[in-house]
Order: sequence, then structure tokens, then C-alpha cells
Amino acid sequence: MKPILSIFLAWAVALTTITAQNFGYVKTDELLTKLPEVKTVDSELQQLQKVLAAKRDAMLKDLQTRYQDLQSKEQQGLITRKQLEEQTAVLQQDEEALRTFEEEMAQKYDAKKTELLQPILEKINDKIKEVAKEGSFTYIFDWGSGVLLYADETKDVTAKVLAKLGVAN
Repeated sequence: MKPILSIFLAWAVALTTITAQNFGYVKTDELLTKLPEVKTVDSELQQLQKVLAAKRDAMLKDLQTRYQDLQSKEQQGLITRKQLEEQTAVLQQDEEALRTFEEEMAQKYDAKKTELLQPILEKINDKIKEVAKEGSFTYIFDWGSGVLLYADETKDVTAKVLAKLGVAN
């Protein structure tokens, strides 16, 4: 009978511990779609993307035109083999410059997106912490990703695990 009683007590303690924790979740995707600041950021990013894409398209069109001109000259016999090789090398360099520009374009876009969204994300995070403290939440997760957004710092057991591992804190 004692083993059954001890199992029951262990379950009761575990259940009490679990129910004493207050969990919550946030739908960050929904938050982001409803904030007017995010709509402004999206608009700015779309404008930046249009500007960068227009520049890329102009570079590509120029490259295609020069390549077609070179092919035409070659077919008509208006260019020597050496000139063809030199101009082909220039076109290859310009093609590489276009690829580099496309990579830089993606980096610029990502950097601008981070720059514009960072203050909004910090504001959201601050508000999540406020809600967590007001509602006595121990943990708050992001609904879509399952990522932990807030944790009561008094629940951190890292130092205890380090101690068990024999590592000084």
C-alpha cells in the first residue's frame, strides 16, 4: 500500500507544480499584421526593393544589349578574334558585377528590414514582459514557432545544473 501512496503523492506534487506555473502564448504574426508601424515598414521596404530592382534590371538590360551587339558583330565578321575575346572578358566582368550587385542588394534589403523592424520588435518584447508580469505568467511562448518569448528569471536553473556538473558559476 505504501508504494501506491508514494506514487500518488509524487503525482500530486508534480500536478501542483505544473498547475502553479502560469503559461501564456502570443500570436506574433497577428501582432505584426495589426501594427500600423509594420505597415509603414512594409511600404518602405517595397519602395527600396523597387529602386534596387530597377537598377538591377537596367544593368541586366545593358548587359544583354551589349552581348547581342557583340554576337551580331561576330556573325557579320566585323570583329577580330582578339577583339571578341577582349569584349567577351569585359562582358564576363560586368556579369560578375551584376551578380555582386544582386548579393549586395539582398544584403541592403535585409539590413534595412532589420533596422526598421528592430525598434518595433523591442517594443513588442517590452509589452510582452509587461503583460507577463501583470498576469503573473511564468512563461510566454510564440504561438506560431513555439519559441519562448518570456521566462520568469527566478525559474532559471542554469547555475544549479552547472553545480551538478561540477562547473563553477
